[in-house]
Amino acid sequence: VLLGTFTVLLLLHVWIILRPLHKPDLPVWFTHIMLPTLGVIIPMALALLPRPYHPPHYVPANTGVLLFDIVECILIGVALSAPFLLTTHLFARFKPELSFLGMSAVAGGLVSSIGLQLLCPKESPTHLLFGHSIVGILLFAGLWFINQKKQRSKPA
Repeated sequence: VLLGTFTVLLLLHVWIILRPLHKPDLPVWFTHIMLPTLGVIIPMALALLPRPYHPPHYVPANTGVLLFDIVECILIGVALSAPFLLTTHLFARFKPELSFLGMSAVAGGLVSSIGLQLLCPKESPTHLLFGHSIVGILLFAGLWFINQKKQRSKPA
């Protein structure tokens, strides 16, 4: 159910990001507000749900240093989503505006959530909340910062 939810949200984001230009625009409330919000809130909500099973590679919650594990999963999540972000920017046919950056960052966060769910043995809700589901927000902040730097460096 968890991977299915992430996959459906991801496919919806990719469909909108790569939508042909000749099609009529989707409503702004859907593309700029609802989808990015769902792409952030649903992984966070799913991180707080109790796990119905433990995978074979399960590691109990309080082993190791929590901050180190969180940073490690964030870095792995960013590395997992980097090829996706590069691909969406290469295939996008419109200007990389803030809403597009938000959509691709959230979709990249969903890609990393799927990958981390399959790779990471930690099942602690704190770890899942701060190590897995926060990647989309961090990607958006990074892309926004890069976009701001590009805007400032352009001559008027």
